Amino acid sequence: MIDGPDYAAARGGARDEQTVESLASRVISVLAARVNGPKTGADDRLLARLCAAAQSQDPTDHSDVIEEMLAAGIQRRSIADVYIPVAARRLGVAWCEDQTSFAEVTIGTSRLQSMLRGLGGVWSGDVAEPHEIQPTVLMIVPADEYHTLGAMVATGQLRRAGVSVRLCAGQSTAMILDLVESFNFDVIMISSASSEKLETVRKLIVDIRYSLLNPTPIVVGGAVLELAREIKAVTGADHATNDIQEALRLCKLTAYLADSAHSNPQG
Repeated sequence: MIDGPDYAAARGGARDEQTVESLASRVISVLAARVNGPKTGADDRLLARLCAAAQSQDPTDHSDVIEEMLAAGIQRRSIADVYIPVAARRLGVAWCEDQTSFAEVTIGTSRLQSMLRGLGGVWSGDVAEPHEIQPTVLMIVPADEYHTLGAMVATGQLRRAGVSVRLCAGQSTAMILDLVESFNFDVIMISSASSEKLETVRKLIVDIRYSLLNPTPIVVGGAVLELAREIKAVTGADHATNDIQEALRLCKLTAYLADSAHSNPQG
């Protein structure tokens, strides 16, 4: 989760109560939306431990719960694809039911993202720059988006499949276009969490297409797919999906489908 300008202003008292409630509703709708990966078969006890660790003031709890899950035979990919997204949704539901504060949800989600980054460091395909051997993807989280967890999960899935991913989160349009013009990406993916940002996504896609040297498929995904319809028509994207296997298939990168398959939560 990103501490964007609207949230920072609301936190400082510069926004009225209606603005705070509107922002909170958008963020929690994201946490409650479906994200990549299977939703069943996870261990409830370990999920509860993960949520507690995300909200704990003890910094060692974060690493301890991951080690506990690995010792229980749960693969890293399952922790990333299943447990962490479900834990984020549980935090959101707890806020909706007045069991925790908005600030605690924000901090907890940020810690879950930190755990996800730690898990992703061992996966293949995590290279600094696109190159000629692996297919390359530019994963974009537009500026002022408050949710990056889904994009991070998708990035991990792609890297495990051997795809080189450049994650570009919260950058200006000018910086995004500079990347598009500098590197010949095979696919461009845009993750959006709010239906209110669809016009921003549409304009970004128009700018990207104008900057592309070669025809490149553009895929839109994220929680917005659960909140709005006709995403392709509204944004001008080539494809709209939260399924990494489907995205690779649609973009004709089928050779990399096997390793990106969703894993069983227990291994």
